[in-house]
Amino acid sequence: MQTQQSFGTYLSELRVRYGFRTQKQLAEATGVSQATLSRIEAGAQRPTPDTLRLLAEQLRPVTYGELMQRAGYFDGVETEDWETDDIIDENDLDYRLRAVIRSLASGGEFPEAVVESLVQELASMFESEEWDVPYTVSGFEQLLREIDTEYKKLIFSALVRVKKLQSTRVHPSDDLDDEVRVIARRAQHLKPNSRERLADFLDYLEHQDKGD
Repeated sequence: MQTQQSFGTYLSELRVRYGFRTQKQLAEATGVSQATLSRIEAGAQRPTPDTLRLLAEQLRPVTYGELMQRAGYFDGVETEDWETDDIIDENDLDYRLRAVIRSLASGGEFPEAVVESLVQELASMFESEEWDVPYTVSGFEQLLREIDTEYKKLIFSALVRVKKLQSTRVHPSDDLDDEVRVIARRAQHLKPNSRERLADFLDYLEHQDKGD
């Protein structure tokens, strides 16, 4: 419950910071019902990963991985020694960067799901710094030879989030989550009353599945 309350406060602050003065405005932009947002911000409901993905699309530069981490989905996920608070020096950082890159690769390259997560986590940084970086193992290795320590730490944190995202994927529901997300996006083109009714219905179905 403490994590839910903390995340609710965090989400409320993000919403206002990025220009959504009311929950209704964010609901209309994301397709997440206002009732769901209200419960999340009040700490009464834990957001689902799919809800967090929709929120991340509107709260950039905050990323999906950062929201998943703040919502507690990474708690207990083992990532060996891939944390930033006990890095000894730049050689140690470089070693850990290479290790996490290798752990994300398959057959020497990043799988499609990993590339998708890398884009979500790093696209804003790459664009703001005007870095034309291919999302490949060799592309990342080349970048890391050219940037300073502070940027390496930021990228390292993002890579660790991607690693945790891969560890917390719930494959059987992925296709269903994608379908719900498509419906939510299309709902933005409906009239306001119809959109609100659809959002409430999807919220009702979600709670029926959970037995609430």
